[in-house]
Amino acid sequence: MSDHAITGRESWGRCLLLLLLPLLGGIAVIVLVWAGSGGDGDSVTVADYPTPRPVTFIPPTPKPATPRPTLAPPPEGVMDQPVPDFTLPMLDGESVHLPDLAGEIVILNFWATWCVPCREEMPLLQAVQDSGDARVIAVTDPDDGQSVEAIEAFLAEYDLDLTVALATDPAILNHFEVTQIPVTYWIDRAGVVRFRHVGALHDHDVADYLAALGE
Repeated sequence: MSDHAITGRESWGRCLLLLLLPLLGGIAVIVLVWAGSGGDGDSVTVADYPTPRPVTFIPPTPKPATPRPTLAPPPEGVMDQPVPDFTLPMLDGESVHLPDLAGEIVILNFWATWCVPCREEMPLLQAVQDSGDARVIAVTDPDDGQSVEAIEAFLAEYDLDLTVALATDPAILNHFEVTQIPVTYWIDRAGVVRFRHVGALHDHDVADYLAALGE
C-alpha cells in the first residue's frame, strides 16, 4: 500500500473525528440536563433553589432561679401561743398590760408615722375599733425616725383615737420579730396569738380575720 493511500485515510479519520466531537458533546449535555431534572422532563435552574439565609444561633434563656421569699415566716414561739406578758406605756401616760385584754379580739399593729402603708391602713383600723368588733393597740417606736410630738401630730391629722402604745423597750419588737412595718398580729378572745399579717390591711383582710376569730 502506498504512502499516499495511508495519508489519505488518516486525513479522513481526522475529519470524521472532528465531525463527531460536537455531536457527542451535545448528547452529553442533553444527558446531564435530563439527569439533573430527575428524568421527568422539567428543567431545573439554580434560581429554583435560592440560597437559604444564614441562621443565627440564639441559646435558650435559662429558667430563673426560684426567688427567695421576701417575708420571714411567722416567728416560732409566738403563733398559737398566749400573748406575752408585756406591759407597754401608752401615749397618754397610762399603760396597757396585754394579757389583761383577754375577752376581746385584739389587733396588735406595729407602725410608724413615716410609713406610707401604715398611713393607708390607719383609717380602716379606726373604723374597726369604732365598730366594737376588736380592740386596736397601735405600737410604735418613738425613737425610730419620729418623736412623741410627731406621733401626736399624726393622730390629730388623721383624726385617730386609737390606743397608741410606745415600744420604748425593744423587747416587744424582738419578741414579735418586727423587721418591717406595718405588721399586724391578731389575738383571739382567749388571749392566743392566731394570725400575722405583713403589709397594709384592706377591708377584705379584716373581714376574713374577724370571721376566722368568730366575730
